[in-house]
This record gives sequence, structure tokens and C-alpha cells, in this order.
Amino acid sequence: GMDKAQIYYENLVAISDAYIDYSELLCGDKLPESCESQTPDGIPAMYDRHHRSFEFAQYAGRKFAKENPEFLEDLFKPQTP
Repeated sequence: GMDKAQIYYENLVAISDAYIDYSELLCGDKLPESCESQTPDGIPAMYDRHHRSFEFAQYAGRKFAKENPEFLEDLFKPQTP
């Protein structure tokens, strides 16, 4: 059989091309004015054009995971060949 690491690797590769639309997660009706651009603690999403904050990425990721718990659960379900 396939070892667990290989199964996880294949699952991760399968979602590596997944596109998550964060505008639905972080924005209201009016784009871009209504979009969250900082964490609740006030840490900005971006420091400049090329540097994103880890804290905002973590905040957005946790918010996504909370609203989409099946996303990661499905990723780690045993795959049947």
C-alpha cells in the first residue's frame, strides 16, 4: 500500500492549484472599500507592495477555516484508489 506521507503529499499537490476567493471572505458589498485590510488588533494586511504581514495571513486563514471546516477535513480523508 501507499504510505501516509505519500497520500498527504498527493492531497496537498491536488489543492496547490486551488483558488480561494478572499474577497467573499474579507469584503462586504462595496469593493474595495468594504474589504478588511487589517487584523482586529490593527496589524495591516500589507506593509508595502511586496511584503504581506504574517499576522493578517494567519487571521484570514483562520477565518477561512472557521467558515469552511470541510475544506481541510476533505483534504485529509483517506483516498480510495
